[in-house]
Amino acid sequence: MSKIIVGVEQSERSEDAVALAALLARHSGAELVLVNVYPDDDIAVRFSDGGALRRRLRDDAAALLDRVAEGVDGVGAVAQQAVAATSAAKGLQEL
Repeated sequence: MSKIIVGVEQSERSEDAVALAALLARHSGAELVLVNVYPDDDIAVRFSDGGALRRRLRDDAAALLDRVAEGVDGVGAVAQQAVAATSAAKGLQEL
């Protein structure tokens, strides 16, 4: 295994997923990739403040990834990726 991708959000289930992925990465030497998929909804952007909403969503995703990455210990390589998509499943699949 060379790469473990784990979707993260602000939930206990997400913390459990990250803990398991980190354990697997530590024992396999795989790179751990933390991914947060944030909404990419053209309609919401159109009816809000435009690009500022997209930037805020991206910045929030990056901040979440930073917080989660701080809690990961003993893993050689931890990458972070914020992905804009219409659904979490689609964003993870595209990545």
